[in-house]
Amino acid sequence: MMHRMIALLSMIVLSWNCINAQEFLQLSQAIDIALKNNFSIQVAQNERIQQSNNNVIGNAGMLPSVQANLQQDNTVTDTKQKFLNGASNDKNQAKANQLNGGIEIGWTLFDGLKMLATKAKLSENEKVAQYKYLQQVEAVIGKVYKSYFDLVQAEQVLKLVDKSLNVSASRLALSSSKYAIGKASQSEYLSAQVDYNTDKMQLLRQQVAVKNAIISLNQVLSRDLSISVSTQFYYQPKTVLNLDSLLNLVQANNSTLSMLKTANRALQFAYKETQAERYPILQFRTGYNFSNTTSEAGFLQSSQNAGVHYGASIGFNLYNGGSLNRRLRNNQLQLKSAELNYKDSSLKIIQLLKQQYNQYELALQLVAMETENEVVANSNFNIAQMQFEAGVYNALEFRQAQLNLLQAQTRLLGVKNELELATAELLKMVGAFSKQ
Repeated sequence: MMHRMIALLSMIVLSWNCINAQEFLQLSQAIDIALKNNFSIQVAQNERIQQSNNNVIGNAGMLPSVQANLQQDNTVTDTKQKFLNGASNDKNQAKANQLNGGIEIGWTLFDGLKMLATKAKLSENEKVAQYKYLQQVEAVIGKVYKSYFDLVQAEQVLKLVDKSLNVSASRLALSSSKYAIGKASQSEYLSAQVDYNTDKMQLLRQQVAVKNAIISLNQVLSRDLSISVSTQFYYQPKTVLNLDSLLNLVQANNSTLSMLKTANRALQFAYKETQAERYPILQFRTGYNFSNTTSEAGFLQSSQNAGVHYGASIGFNLYNGGSLNRRLRNNQLQLKSAELNYKDSSLKIIQLLKQQYNQYELALQLVAMETENEVVANSNFNIAQMQFEAGVYNALEFRQAQLNLLQAQTRLLGVKNELELATAELLKMVGAFSKQ
């Protein structure tokens, strides 16, 4: 019996060592991998580049347009001509060729400052795409935090369960020895066997939990799910966050609010674009044209023309069925709706920030309480272990002290994990992730 128990324990320990021998992955490394591989971020990056490409003065109508054309026409005709003086000109299969070409330059000199409003709107649209990109970055980093700390907790709980299993194995070995020499009852020995088997099954379940957490983390990192990984993280005390400071930062740095403010400015410039249509449009144009014509029939045998032309035009929209006024009214409604949407989003984000801060404060308190509980439970276990080995405590009392310690240690890991995630969520809301 003892040989089988030792062999099985060795296999479990070996399996744990294999997991422990995996490559260590730090949180910063995980974030870098996710930002490089994530598909949504790549899509957002492409959209950001597109808006950057659009934000040029040529797209705002500030540059002249230049067009060149060249046209060659060839005809073959049968001609019969009779003139007033009685002369006639008959020609079969008469060929005629005409070559026309030119270059035209057009430039809008004034359009009610519409082109300036358009350029400003394009700049704001580029900023909106930038904030959308930052939102995607923040979302991905948030997922990395969640998956990473899930793995951290799973691995550290696995260590605790493995340590508890060693305690149960020592107890089983002691009970087996006592039972063999008649100093322990069969019930005590069997109870130790049952507790050992229970802890062994818990270890197996926790090993599966670690494997599943690794798969989830790899999925968030957008890479091969079979890559082996292990975390290297130790919970460290951090500077306590201040609610007033967070409220100031969220108004200035929150990516959602910044995006909405920028989108509002883009709508203001769109309104100015429409408003510019009330003013006249002044355009300048110039060009160079040439033509060359040859004919085997008709009055002219050949003709050549070449020259420059130039001029200007002014246009004014006198009436278009009230379309301009209608579009201006709609633009004003869009601006009002955008402002209302900003106020609503600002209120909701502040609400979420305050609620998240409450969770953060609760996590701080729970960490302090569970740290104290873990110290008490550890002291109680050490006393119970000495008393059990001395024969003062019975197996049931020792087992209860063992479980109390494991539960206290597991709860402490849980609330530390909650504190890390609560801190990360607050930092994300105030735009700290976008600076990574």
